[in-house]
Amino acid sequence: MAIVFISPKKRQRMFLLLITALLILSLIIMSFVTFFPEIKNKFQNVSTEGISQIPDVKINFSIIDSPAVENLELFQELQIEFSYIAQDENDNQVIGKIISSSKDGAKKTLEERGLKVSVLEEANLGRNNPFVSY
Repeated sequence: MAIVFISPKKRQRMFLLLITALLILSLIIMSFVTFFPEIKNKFQNVSTEGISQIPDVKINFSIIDSPAVENLELFQELQIEFSYIAQDENDNQVIGKIISSSKDGAKKTLEERGLKVSVLEEANLGRNNPFVSY
């Protein structure tokens, strides 16, 4: 008869390996037991009675020709505030603000008023403190 000595570290590793294997095996068995009915139900025949019916979609295009739609007003262009520095006919510097839909429109309006525009910039690009309520 031979005597076999197993070191305590090897015995400890074998014990941890055995416990880990048992835990993994029990997790596999529990998941199989838990999810097997769902997997089994997925492979059973599914009735297609309600799936194959496509609903009828009816669109009434006559509403587009109705007077309510014809009387709708178009959207107005977004008005932007511009600050300007210009010179009038007497070469006096004029500083002010003007509201227009575009930079070219603002410049054209100022020139129609007889002003020579030297600086035209968009004012109020955003709020100084967006976290303060109105």
